[in-house]
Amino acid sequence: MARKGFVRTNEQAEVLQREIEALKGAGVPVQEIRIGASAVSLPEDMAEGDVLVLYTLGACGGLSGAAALLGEAAARGITVRTLREGIDTSAPPSDWASTAELFRELVWTERSERARASLRATQAEGHRRAGRPKPERLVVQLRKALA
Repeated sequence: MARKGFVRTNEQAEVLQREIEALKGAGVPVQEIRIGASAVSLPEDMAEGDVLVLYTLGACGGLSGAAALLGEAAARGITVRTLREGIDTSAPPSDWASTAELFRELVWTERSERARASLRATQAEGHRRAGRPKPERLVVQLRKALA
């Protein structure tokens, strides 16, 4: 039974380091920790009885990725554990309401990550930040328009 871990790529080094330390604390050897955009393809390299430890289920890239990972892991006999949400697929969920809440949170996380990525792209292109204009900016624009 091998333990493998996965953390999602993060631009903030301290966040990435904290997640790696959490995986090491959960018993995942450093050489078995993978870093990438999505954990969905990890079960392909694992054997029956292995344990895949994720810092968060959000590392799957959203709800469809999480469903694909959990389905593939179940088909291959791989246990999936998440540190942040406390998921352990070796036992059935004790409370289906909390499971539904977890998937609602995943949807919200996916949407907010897409919004942040869009905002970063807009800023990288040199456009102004999205959102409501500031009142002082409106006054300046109104004066220009009236002049």
